[in-house]
Amino acid sequence: MRAGDHNVVVQNALGAIGSTPAFSPKLQYNLRARYDWSVSDYNAFVQVGMSHVDDMANEPSSFDSGEGVVVPTTTWLRYKMPGYNTYDASLGFAKGAWDVLIFGQNLSNVNASTFTTSGQDIRAEVPLRPRVLRREGRPEVLTVAVQSKGGQQCPPLVFRVLHDRHVAAGGGASQRGTRG
Repeated sequence: MRAGDHNVVVQNALGAIGSTPAFSPKLQYNLRARYDWSVSDYNAFVQVGMSHVDDMANEPSSFDSGEGVVVPTTTWLRYKMPGYNTYDASLGFAKGAWDVLIFGQNLSNVNASTFTTSGQDIRAEVPLRPRVLRREGRPEVLTVAVQSKGGQQCPPLVFRVLHDRHVAAGGGASQRGTRG
């Protein structure tokens, strides 16, 4: 490309021929193990998992390194993103029309970068999702029959499970039950 009376070198966004591509770890894998069983009318399972991602870079290996650059002046800097392992687990029960699932993701609460850039002339990172612990289940309405000590049947209690989702700093999903 020409700029006035001289040639200007333009960098290939895909990197030089033979360079390591961006976001290409040498090794990446997932391991999962699940065990299902039944007891009476109940079905249950337990599952564990592990994910591994090796070191990788946000730009091809032919790009200049951004390590040690305090104030980036280009968006074409290459940053090394360290590898990481995450561990997950879940436990579930089901009977008829209902099921309950308890699960955790990123149980070791690894804080790794999934994307590093100098796109806004500062070094910025997008972190891995933090540890998640959650319960899910059906039905949306739960009826509980209560019997008095004298053996008399009381009117049933009906609970409706409401799923409120709030997004706020430090927030997350919350669930609450109401009597109705």
